[in-house]
Amino acid sequence: MKAVLKASLAVAIFLAAAIPASATTVGFKCITNNSGACSTFEGDFTAEITVSGNQLSVVFKNAPAGTGIITLANADQDDANSALITALSSFTNGAGVLWEINTSQDLPAGNSATPPFEDDFNSSRVNAGGVDNGVNGGEQVTLIYTLAAGVDQAAIDAALESGALRFGIHAQSLGAGGQSESLINEPPDDELVPEPASLLLLGLGLLSVAGLRARRD
Repeated sequence: MKAVLKASLAVAIFLAAAIPASATTVGFKCITNNSGACSTFEGDFTAEITVSGNQLSVVFKNAPAGTGIITLANADQDDANSALITALSSFTNGAGVLWEINTSQDLPAGNSATPPFEDDFNSSRVNAGGVDNGVNGGEQVTLIYTLAAGVDQAAIDAALESGALRFGIHAQSLGAGGQSESLINEPPDDELVPEPASLLLLGLGLLSVAGLRARRD
């Protein structure tokens, strides 16, 4: 029995060390419908949101088969209830992407969102080279935000769930008509990926069952 308990403890320590903090993945919902069929493009766009120290990493992705191009990204937080982010500090262009930080590019049609989407920080958008420098199918761009003291992943996830923190994107060249649309993120789906803590508890539970069986034997 002691051997089983020792093995359980060893596996628990391994799981805790081996499983990294999970990124929270969100999808996007159209707030415009210039193409007449914006909802058909919603599934192409996602963002992976992760806290590391005092930084928030937001990786905007376009599906490999995506037909549109992400050309702008913005953030909106409910300052009265959630002063989480203090600034957009930097960005990292993925392969094939060439963006720049801009101080005055609001999300087009942001007022169409409920509540209205109000840009609280500098945006990031394609550079003067044009639309093709945006996030095409299979590409990504990463925006790095500075967080207020003490903000962790749980606080960010709660703000995403409540809508106190939102991210918006503008996509162009959508479909055969080459239309543009604005989208904002939906609350994260907690059922998509188990949290590391849940995986750890599951592992410990299975080991406990194995221990009981060993004891009976």
